[in-house]
Amino acid sequence: MSEVQRGGLWCHEVLGLLDRYVDAELTPSELSAVTEHVGGCDVCASFGGAYARTVQALRGEDPAPLGDAGLQRLTRRLEQEAS
Repeated sequence: MSEVQRGGLWCHEVLGLLDRYVDAELTPSELSAVTEHVGGCDVCASFGGAYARTVQALRGEDPAPLGDAGLQRLTRRLEQEAS
């Protein structure tokens, strides 16, 4: 991917704002700059759209229950990491 600057932002800067964009936490000026950049950059528009759809899909999913065996494995792993 070649970096482009649009809306006062480089591609890597837009990518760094994606999580806040999806969470609707951008300031009005940040939102304007991202919107302008994505409007002129097909790579960021494509990646950003895929990222947003993935996050939204995952947020709609209820996590699967661990069950007793999964909970025991997780507990052992956390204990190993803590020691």
